[in-house]
Amino acid sequence: MLGTRTSSSILGSQRAATFRSPAQMSTRTARFAQRRQLRSAMIKRFCKVAGNEEKAPAAEVTSPESKAEAKDSTPQTAAKEEANYRTLMKVELPEFIPRPDLMTQFLRWAYIEVSENSKANFGIDNIDIEPIYLAPHWVERYGEDPNMKVVNGFKAHFAEAELEVVMDEEIILGYDYLGMDENGFPEKRGDSFEILGKFLEVRRVGSNPVSEKTAKAIRNFGKHLNTAFDKYYAFGSIYSDDAT
Repeated sequence: MLGTRTSSSILGSQRAATFRSPAQMSTRTARFAQRRQLRSAMIKRFCKVAGNEEKAPAAEVTSPESKAEAKDSTPQTAAKEEANYRTLMKVELPEFIPRPDLMTQFLRWAYIEVSENSKANFGIDNIDIEPIYLAPHWVERYGEDPNMKVVNGFKAHFAEAELEVVMDEEIILGYDYLGMDENGFPEKRGDSFEILGKFLEVRRVGSNPVSEKTAKAIRNFGKHLNTAFDKYYAFGSIYSDDAT
C-alpha cells in the first residue's frame, strides 16, 4: 500500500502527477526558476560531454523540489542487466511531469525534427528513430495488459553513434498535490502513489570513435532536445510557446 489510494494503471498513476495550479505546486516564479536551472544544466553538460564521452563523468541534475522533499520518498530501483552504454546526461524530473506523455511527445518530435529534418537540423542524412517501450513486467505491475505498448523513450541512429533518450526505472513517490505549511513552505499532501522514472537520461550506446561532423550533430541534438523539453516543462507540449 502507498497510502489510502493505490495506482491501478501505469497511465493513471503518471497522469495523476500532472500540472497543477501555481497555488498547488508552488509559485509561478519558482517553477520558471526551476525550469531555467534544469535547462541550463542540461545544455551546458550535454555540449561538454557529447564530443568527449570517455573523459567526462555522467551529469546528474537534481530539482529543488526533490531536494526539499527527499525525506518523504522511498525510492526503489529496478534490477538492470549490464549494458554497453555511457550516460551523457541525466536530469531528475519533478514528480508532476507525466512520464509516458513526455516520452510519447519526444518520440513524435524525434520522428519529425531528428529523422525527417535530419539534414537541415544536424547536417546528416538518414538519422533513424526507433521507439523504446516500457518492459512488459512494469506495464503489468500497474494493472495493464503486459502486451500494451507504453513509450519510454527512443533511439537515434547517427552515422557512427547510437543515442538513447529514455526514462530510468527508479520508482519514486508522488502525492496528490502540494500545499503550504504554517511557515509558507511547500508541503506534499494527500494520498501517495508510485511514479516510475526518476531521471531522464541521454545515453550513448557503444564506444566506437565518431567523426567531428557526427560529434557536432550530437551536440546540436542536445540543444534541440533541451529546447523541446523547455517548452514541455513550461506549457505541457513540445510544440507550444508563448504565442499559442
